[in-house]
Parts: sequence; structure tokens; C-alpha cells
Amino acid sequence: MMALKIKTEPIAEPLSLFEVKDHLRLDHDEHTEDDLLKTTIIPAARRYAEYVLAWRSFITQTWELWLDAWPDKNYIKLPMPPVQEPVVTAGDFVTGMVYRILTVGATNFIAIGAASNTIGVIFTATGAGSGTGTATASGIIKYYGTDDTEYFLDGSYYAIDKEDQYAPKVYLKYGQSWPGITLRPYNGICVTFVAGYGDSGYDVPQNFRQGLLLLIGHFYEHREEVITGTIVAEVPMAAKALICAEKAY
Repeated sequence: MMALKIKTEPIAEPLSLFEVKDHLRLDHDEHTEDDLLKTTIIPAARRYAEYVLAWRSFITQTWELWLDAWPDKNYIKLPMPPVQEPVVTAGDFVTGMVYRILTVGATNFIAIGAASNTIGVIFTATGAGSGTGTATASGIIKYYGTDDTEYFLDGSYYAIDKEDQYAPKVYLKYGQSWPGITLRPYNGICVTFVAGYGDSGYDVPQNFRQGLLLLIGHFYEHREEVITGTIVAEVPMAAKALICAEKAY
């Protein structure tokens, strides 16, 4: 079985309030609709587009993929693409965050919680670090034994195929295999990964942004399912066409 859980929500929306109000032909100096648009309609439209229509992540966000068992293939498919592998340089590590070492450089990772100064080592940062070493918080694989002991799969065993825009994967490198330890019977494996086109709405492809404008306009005009006894029309086909054109399967 598989379970998907959002760990870190996006810090922004694909469209600004200004862009939405311009599309809706609302007075930019009028604030009466701001809370409704910002806190309800815009994020609701984005989630509907991401989770129902596109199966994609628009703005950078972190996910956890939980599995009961290792796959019988040499890869784990990651949902909600596109997948990122953002690089963090020593000096910017966040205490308590789990990272996978990408490059060592002049950084002593042992001093900030790592078992060794080796590429692929997973560690929980005990400080910001210093030097030129880099790490990422994406593509972290942890797993649990029958006694709930937590383990991390060394990052040198696997890599992320983030170039595939429809079915990105975490895959085992040549000659490697999944751990042989007996897992607990449920949620024995967790893959943490970062997904999204970027941190800004302008990073999101224009077809998604335009489809979202149509969705938001529809939700704004039809705030109830039934108006004066008439069932409101479904989501506009143009919005679906724009957003579903690159649906991830």
C-alpha cells in the first residue's frame, strides 16, 4: 500500500492577488474581496488543479511517500512531479533538518551530525555548518524495523531521476539492492522529496496559470452549488483542457 502526505506547504501561490483581481476585473483598491480570494478561492483552486486535474506540484513543496514494503523493481515512482533536488550550502543548514550529502568540499560534516565526510551520507544537522560542502533535503529514504527502529538508506546507493516530467523515480544504482531488514507491517518506508516548478508563480508553466485563472473565476462567480434552483455548471472545459494537458499518470 502507498500513502502520500504533504509535509511542507508551498510558501506562495501560482497567481498573485493582483493578477487574479485583474482577471476578475475587480477594483485593485477595493479590499472587500481580498480575504475571500487569498484565504479561500485561490488556494482551493490551486489544490483542485494540483490534486484532481494535473496530479502535479506547482510551487515548491515537500512530500512524504509512505510504503508498506520495498518494491519488486529497482525504483520507487514519485508522484506529484516535477521533482526537485534543491542544493543547500554549508552555512545554511537548518538544525534538526535531515540532509543527504552531495559534495564535501571544505566542510566538516562530522562536526554537524554526520557519521562521516562522505557523499551520500544521511545526517540530521546539529548546526548550520561552514565551508563549501553541499547537501539536499530531497530524496531522503528512511525505513523502520519491526521494533520501530528508524534507519536511513545511504544516499550513495540510489539516485533521483528528476528529468522525467511525468514519472520521476528514486532508483537503485548498479549493483545495489533494497535493505533486507524485516520491516514493520505498515508504513515501513518513507521517501521525502521536494516537488514543484519553483518558488515563484512565474516558474509555473503558463497553461497552468491560465487554467487557474479560469478556475478561480468560476469559483468566484459560483460560490454556491445551487443558485435560484439551478445547478451550477461544472468546471469550465477550457480550464480542464489547459491544466490536464500535462497530467501526470
